[in-house]
Amino acid sequence: MFDDAMNDGILGLGFSSLATVEELSVFNNMMSQGLLPAPVFSLYLNRVQFSNGVRIAYQYGCQAVIDTTSSFIYGPSRQIDILNKMLGAKPQEGDPKVYTFKRNQLDDLPDLEFTVNGQKLSLKGKDYVVKIPGEQGEDLYYSGLMGNERRKGETPFWFLGLNFLRTYYTQFDKGNHRIGFAKPIPFRN
Repeated sequence: MFDDAMNDGILGLGFSSLATVEELSVFNNMMSQGLLPAPVFSLYLNRVQFSNGVRIAYQYGCQAVIDTTSSFIYGPSRQIDILNKMLGAKPQEGDPKVYTFKRNQLDDLPDLEFTVNGQKLSLKGKDYVVKIPGEQGEDLYYSGLMGNERRKGETPFWFLGLNFLRTYYTQFDKGNHRIGFAKPIPFRN
């Protein structure tokens, strides 16, 4: 889906124990130099769109990871398949793990609600749909909810990626090992 996307790399801000290379992260480097007053950083990626929604009752308790390197929300494949079907998405021809919507479905998509440590965080339909410009001028609409496989016995995890993070101001408090979320205040000129 993103074969033609351009990037220069990944800027790791997470815990060093999660890194795939043994180098001091930019954040830890800044802390070691005394450039930051506290081990806290925040992230807000602007893109908030609103639409009316309805509640779908579907609950599972699980662990979640806030993932700034992923464009999507990933969850256990079986749960994601059920959720995408409940939303009216159809498996893409040739790749049944990827779900798509038709343009006329977008305004009627329900809100998705995630509860993180008792805090309810909602996504509007347009927040979890990925729009890709089509080659023939017709845009494609992919579900931003993707399944991830896990090995037998592994704890099911959800990864809340950029389509989740674009909706919330997110603060990473590494000193206290916690993450906070807030609705952003709209920017006004």
